[in-house]
Amino acid sequence: MKEDLGQSILDLFDINTEPIACATIAQVHLARVHGFDEKVVLKVQRVENNKLMRLDMNNMLLISRLMDKLGLRLPFDHTSVLLEYQNQVCCFPRKKKYA
Repeated sequence: MKEDLGQSILDLFDINTEPIACATIAQVHLARVHGFDEKVVLKVQRVENNKLMRLDMNNMLLISRLMDKLGLRLPFDHTSVLLEYQNQVCCFPRKKKYA
């Protein structure tokens, strides 16, 4: 982030070190931008878990496509949902390590 923003994240935010939410791909912290009273939320992506997310996504897509071939239908298009999730959120390296 320092390279992208031109300064350390600690120079920009007062960050609560205790996360308010955690998941495989990220954790979320409350923070305040220096000089402002309003609270913000910082999502810190866990880049080291990208391999696990790719494996999970590939397994879910395998099962979803198998269900499609077997004619097992859910009340929504699960394969399209997973593909959209894969393209928009998960599993592909980003230039920036934060969201």
